Amino acid sequence: MYCTVLTEGSSYNTLITNITGNNYIWNVNNTPSTNVIIKVRDNQNICRKDVSNSANTIIAATPALISPNGGETWNVNSTHNITWNTATFFTNVCNRIFDR
Repeated sequence: MYCTVLTEGSSYNTLITNITGNNYIWNVNNTPSTNVIIKVRDNQNICRKDVSNSANTIIAATPALISPNGGETWNVNSTHNITWNTATFFTNVCNRIFDR
């Protein structure tokens, strides 16, 4: 089997080729879309295929700040890392530091 995915405004992108069995575990990318179509087809006979009956949706991951996450105490003129989970962003990170 051959499995592809179509998202808004793009052509089908190959997920996997030469699948045996009847399933594939897809690690969904953080590329939000409301129009995701999955297509599978037979490697030996391209006329044997099927597509999603309707569009699927990929929801953007929620940004996750790792540190600081509250309760920290900092001394004046000290330095500290600000870290986040990069897998939860689908574009370049834009940091804004706010002081209440």
